[in-house]
Amino acid sequence: MRILILIVSVLIAYSGISQDAKYNIDSVYKGCGYECKQYVKSFVAEITEQSLTWQNALKKFCHYRQFLDSLLIANGLPLEFKVLPLTSSLMNPSYSDSFNRTGCWNLSLVDALSFNLTVDFVVDERRDFIKSSFASVKKLRALYNKWKDVDSTVLYFFLQGPAVHEEERQYAIAKWLAWKLTKDMVFNQLQQHCGSYNNKDSKLVVVKADTTLFFECISRFCKKAFNIKDLNPVYYRGIVLKGNSFYIHQEAKDCFDSVYLKIVKCSSGHYDREKVPVIYKVRYGDNLSKIARRYGVTVRDIMRWNKLRSTRIYAGQKLVIYVSRNRVSAKSKHQMSSNITKNNKASKYTGKKKIYIVREGDTLFDIAKKHNVSLERLMEVNNLSTDVIYPGQEIIIPLE
Repeated sequence: MRILILIVSVLIAYSGISQDAKYNIDSVYKGCGYECKQYVKSFVAEITEQSLTWQNALKKFCHYRQFLDSLLIANGLPLEFKVLPLTSSLMNPSYSDSFNRTGCWNLSLVDALSFNLTVDFVVDERRDFIKSSFASVKKLRALYNKWKDVDSTVLYFFLQGPAVHEEERQYAIAKWLAWKLTKDMVFNQLQQHCGSYNNKDSKLVVVKADTTLFFECISRFCKKAFNIKDLNPVYYRGIVLKGNSFYIHQEAKDCFDSVYLKIVKCSSGHYDREKVPVIYKVRYGDNLSKIARRYGVTVRDIMRWNKLRSTRIYAGQKLVIYVSRNRVSAKSKHQMSSNITKNNKASKYTGKKKIYIVREGDTLFDIAKKHNVSLERLMEVNNLSTDVIYPGQEIIIPLE
């Protein structure tokens, strides 16, 4: 850890941020390259000219002002930190950069793992403002205890560990300068804007999904729910799995209920085209790059799905890989069909049964639910190791 801190210190000094004047604006600005300066200038212009984007950001912030104030006070932190989501992302929960930082607070994958935020194929809690705020305040608390001043804390908040690449150093400098140069102006505007702000937005209703739903299908059949994806940024792929909850406007809820069956049918078709989890057992000579190429995914995806802190893996280790259903070739289907037929004969299931022919858009989960059979039982009877199925496949439905 001491070595990492030393490396960070050296790199910061190299960027023009000296240890003696680590938060002097002139000193930092010298280390700010062309793109860095362009970012800072455009951001200052957003605030100074009161652009529509900035006004919308202020409006969003006013919803959470009291929450952030109480959270910072409870942790003994200065209220200056509360403007960070505004100056770093303009309160955009879908913000994302080339370093895989995302959410209003620009949290990295390492931050998510450190503070137990869920990041998987469907959910990214860094985009949940409440949960990411708790995580960010914990991070700020640790940094503030170390540096004892606000400016240095904010700088290191954006400087994620030992910044190896010049781009990452420029990123940290740009974000820090944007915050430093505008925080007083932002505080003044917050006092004026939030003081006269009256929340006229309609109420939000919490809906618990009893099957997999796609936001695209909801907005297609219910026009009043056109912004449902914006209301639920945590579901960054627009998918809500069974048992999870999501927000919808009160006036759109009645429409949602009236076309629910159409939404479910549409979602089941989408789900069939989405990715499915495959368990891969690491072999000798494997590395993440080789595995990623084999399945058509990225190394970063594999690390995120399996919460890996490094690229080191070992033989025998089991990894979850999310594979597109479209990658199941005709040859694979034929082999799968042959194996299923062979295994079904070998199992010699003699109980009462009926045969169900898989149709386009079917999922094994929906078939099990429709016939009042558990998914595990259905997979056991049909000797299936995954829930991947295809149109025309014969599925045994046990009747006892």
